Amino acid sequence: MNLFPLIYSACLTGFLLFMGVIGIPLSVTEGDFGESLIQSSPSHFSPGILDLSSPDQIKILINQSIDHAHTDIAEIMAIPDDERTINNTLFRFEEIITRFDDQTLLYRFIADECDDPAIASEARNARDLRTLFLHDVYLNSKLASSFSRLIPMTELEQRLLNKHREKFYLAGLAPEVLEELTKLSLNLSVLEGQYLNNQANGSLSQNLILVPEIINTRHSIVRLFGYSTFAEYQVAHSGADANFTIIKNGLYDWFSPVIQLSHEEAKAILQVKKMSDPDATVVFDYEISSLQRNLREISPECSLVNNDISIPAQTAVIRTNQFLSSFLSLDISPLPMLRGCMDPISLFRIADSETGMTQAYYYLKIRTNNLGMSTGKTYYLRSGRIEDGKWIAPVSVIVLEVPTTSVSDSGQIQLSSSDIQVMFHEIGHMMRHSLTNTRYATLSSGTQEDTAYIEVLSILFEKIFLTPEVFHKIMGNGVKNADASSCSPLLQNLRSDGLAESGYSRAYTVFLSVLDLKLASDGTDFYSEYSRLYENITGFTSSSGGTDILANPAFFIGNAGMYWHYALDEAYAETILGELSDGNTLIPHAGERLLNEYFEPAGSLDTYEIIQNVTNKPLLV
Repeated sequence: MNLFPLIYSACLTGFLLFMGVIGIPLSVTEGDFGESLIQSSPSHFSPGILDLSSPDQIKILINQSIDHAHTDIAEIMAIPDDERTINNTLFRFEEIITRFDDQTLLYRFIADECDDPAIASEARNARDLRTLFLHDVYLNSKLASSFSRLIPMTELEQRLLNKHREKFYLAGLAPEVLEELTKLSLNLSVLEGQYLNNQANGSLSQNLILVPEIINTRHSIVRLFGYSTFAEYQVAHSGADANFTIIKNGLYDWFSPVIQLSHEEAKAILQVKKMSDPDATVVFDYEISSLQRNLREISPECSLVNNDISIPAQTAVIRTNQFLSSFLSLDISPLPMLRGCMDPISLFRIADSETGMTQAYYYLKIRTNNLGMSTGKTYYLRSGRIEDGKWIAPVSVIVLEVPTTSVSDSGQIQLSSSDIQVMFHEIGHMMRHSLTNTRYATLSSGTQEDTAYIEVLSILFEKIFLTPEVFHKIMGNGVKNADASSCSPLLQNLRSDGLAESGYSRAYTVFLSVLDLKLASDGTDFYSEYSRLYENITGFTSSSGGTDILANPAFFIGNAGMYWHYALDEAYAETILGELSDGNTLIPHAGERLLNEYFEPAGSLDTYEIIQNVTNKPLLV
């Protein structure tokens, strides 16, 4: 029995990501994106496709997409080997997969976000059928062999070819290895499915039992490829210029100042706690926020703004788009709001401010959750590329979730600075997908970006928002300018306007990074390891035992074995910010530099290369 359809149905594209089929995005050379290109025609963009009238419509559309793609790929396979060319094989395959993506990528978004249960259910089926189709394509050894015979003529062709070749990795496995991989992967998909169900049902304690099973199964899978642990495998395929040992030993060394600062904060906050509890010896995680507020009250001159300030969501979005338009020399304008199963959802057009040419479109959906925290997702519905001399504008979606407490008495959603910081993070992802000027969709897509460093630009956007100049523009007159130089170093880091990060907040990221690396290395007991590392790195004491992390499936599934890269990416983002800001304001032409040196080349170079090329500084690894 062939179990791969079951595996891919359960794991979706996650299994492909797990096996390292993500390569290096590339772009066209200078001049390929010029004045001769005309604005994409309406036929290339149909926002109404999100307003599906019935589940049956999805069934028809997905089956048509799969049938057409199968037929076209069969034609490629029928070409005699001595007649194969870059045009009739590589470029033709690129066209087929790009069209298939255009027609099917949106099903994941509809499955997650559509309010109509029947349509959402059928979208999940379509999403799984999409994954099954891709499974068949990338396990086809004959098709894989056809790419091995191609001889590219240019560097761009070679990079595009490499990107496609990488995805056929599983097609070259020995049958017995593939059989064992199938069994283990099916087991992993079942475990991950149980984890997600427990998380949705609030049964977090059950996930404590599943974590070691998931980790051990991953170890077994990567041993088929010669790696001893999942962490070793992930480091090798992360894009980091380091090995497992360097990263494991280096995290503490690289971030020792941050760790030390967090411990100093813990001692200072403990003294505040002792004012009401003289016998206290530790500060628990749930006490940190309230004790920080108490600490600020002791020095009111350092409490620069009401920590609870928030603004209407519509105001926040308008101000954000105005800032982005000015900063990046764009024209971001709203289009008519869509109605349908994802009502309400806003649509925006991103255009060049000088030529008026459409560069991209993005949707924005803001909704509430019961998690008590802000979260964000970015979906990519279509990749930008040049086709028949025209620029086909990419399309993406940002979904921002905020706590239910963000809804005012009038029913209007209010966004705090923390909510907007999450939105800026997702905008960084969206802009990476939207502003690259790559000729080929496979190379420009955010879905195809390298597994490592994908958070650098999004974390950078968080930091840009927290720059006082930008923060005040978005949050408005409720934020007061003030000189924090008279405050103690500790209180400067605890400024209530959010413009400076505490040592704890940064050390917490390091803590998660070390925890992730440890769990993916030896699968030690999560509960005890969490508490030990938390105190060792932050200086505070955990009371939750990691319940908050268990509620975040991205830590164990989405970014498992790679979460440590967030700490590195945060450091790289800080490096870039130092090139764009003096600490309070953005330097002249900072947005132009960011656009020209980071976003536009994002489809042509790995982020690691971009940072080194622009800053001329070696990265931490």
